[in-house]
Order: sequence, then C-alpha cells, then structure tokens
Amino acid sequence: KPILMMLGGPGGAGKSQVFDAIKDFYKALGHFNQLKVTAPTGLAANNVGGSTIHSEASL
Repeated sequence: KPILMMLGGPGGAGKSQVFDAIKDFYKALGHFNQLKVTAPTGLAANNVGGSTIHSEASL
C-alpha cells in the first residue's frame, strides 16, 4: 500500500527538512526509486527536489 502524505504549513516551518529526512530514510532502505515527491507548483517542486503533481500524473 502506498503511503500518501500531505505536508503543509507556513514558510520556514521546516517542511523541506521533513522531505529530506524521508528521502534519506528511503535511500537507507534501498527503496529510493519507489519514492515520489510532488508539489503543486514548479517552484515548490524544485525546492523539495521533486516534480509537479501534474507531471507525475502525466496531465
């Protein structure tokens, strides 16, 4: 079963650090290729090292 998570909050709350910790966890398990990090805008996706929701959904 996939884990779906929505992480929100104001700027400077540490959301990017949470994403980095999750990515490090998946890398340590050897399952990084199974992780998809998405964001609603290109700028947000770039900031978390992911892609846009629309890009991942091929829309």
